[in-house]
Amino acid sequence: MWMEMRAAVAVARRGSVSAAADDIGVHRATITRHISTLEQHFGAKLFLRHGRGYTLTDLGAEVLKIADVTVEQLEQLRARSAGHTDALHGDLVITTVEVAVPTLMQAVVAFGEAYPSVTVHIRSSQSILKLEYGEAHVAFRLGPRPTDPDNVVKALTTMPMGLYASTTYVQRRGLPKTPDELSAHRFVTASAEHIRAPFFRWLNANVPDDCLTLFGNEVSLLNQAVREGVGIGFFPTHVGDSDPDLVSVMHPRPEWDVPVWLVTHVDLHRSAKVQAFLGQVRQVATRFEKPIGPHDTAVEDLLRPG
Repeated sequence: MWMEMRAAVAVARRGSVSAAADDIGVHRATITRHISTLEQHFGAKLFLRHGRGYTLTDLGAEVLKIADVTVEQLEQLRARSAGHTDALHGDLVITTVEVAVPTLMQAVVAFGEAYPSVTVHIRSSQSILKLEYGEAHVAFRLGPRPTDPDNVVKALTTMPMGLYASTTYVQRRGLPKTPDELSAHRFVTASAEHIRAPFFRWLNANVPDDCLTLFGNEVSLLNQAVREGVGIGFFPTHVGDSDPDLVSVMHPRPEWDVPVWLVTHVDLHRSAKVQAFLGQVRQVATRFEKPIGPHDTAVEDLLRPG
């Protein structure tokens, strides 16, 4: 079944039998036979054939998630048995939320310089990608400590958050000097389905509803709204303090802080490229203001839903 899985992964990645055959080094007929064997095993089509190549069916996409991880693990085993444990190549998929992207990029730059044979893919999404299905090798997670027993979770840092306004907003409406003056201002915040962040919950609890004048489901949208002067909103302090067009509205409060966790699947945690990337991330994390330990439950409790 290993050869059939390997063929399916190659076809899914390249989109054609001929390209997959070239990658693996076998005849096109062999690839076709392997795909047919898999489809017979599952009793359904894994690919749709068309003039431009092969496209995964829904079942094919589910099978590929498992096959991709299996292929990578077997390739790692083959490399170790051949004495090539230090060889770094292939793809590295990272998932993160937008707010962590600026710091992540610093690690990506350093990693790319050190290991040019590894291609990095970044998936910035509000949804949680499944590491056990091979959707990502490394995840940056914010908020409560992840609890999946199949994942390796390491505390990275605490990200301080602050309230900021654009210089154009300040020129037009001024700044609140006391908490009581917050009700005279306009704010941007997250939509209801993304309200778990502690700083957004604080904002909704301390600012009248009629002052919340813009709701959004993406961090980049909210950040742009603040920069355009729509209202006051949150930024990581390392972003807000370095932007000359933003003005700090209030001193950061401990209840706004967000723990950041590095998460990897237990089966891939020890792979050379994952460990190399984690090393670069840890170096970058030392530039944060508030490193945390793995049992920093005081902040974690503030982030629990409800």
